[in-house]
Amino acid sequence: MPPTILVVEDDPIHRELMCELLEEHGYTCIRAEDGRRALDVLSADAPPDAVVLDVVLPGLNGHELLQELEARGQRAKVVVVSGFGPVSRFADRLPQVKAVVQKPVDLHALLSAVQSCLEEKEPAPASG
Repeated sequence: MPPTILVVEDDPIHRELMCELLEEHGYTCIRAEDGRRALDVLSADAPPDAVVLDVVLPGLNGHELLQELEARGQRAKVVVVSGFGPVSRFADRLPQVKAVVQKPVDLHALLSAVQSCLEEKEPAPASG
């Protein structure tokens, strides 16, 4: 079964371009136009394997979405997409953020970031 990627982007053209690229490379895409819809998808019984997340979204923004997931104990692997310069402080504070891709999105960089995110191993549970 191919990995499922949730693409959270309010711009429908950018959302479709990213999904088309991922689907061409064998991924299943779920589309969300805002943070509330993304939260619904991430809270489902079968959450996606990774998330491509725009930072600036209507309603619940990307940062708020990640904080909500953290509060619920949910750990999604996330590739952040941002058009607002470096977002390293944002990424450094949130361990689920595995990569940051600047806008305008280079589709090859996005694909590489998603592939790396999915290949990253989960930390082993602490023994004690």
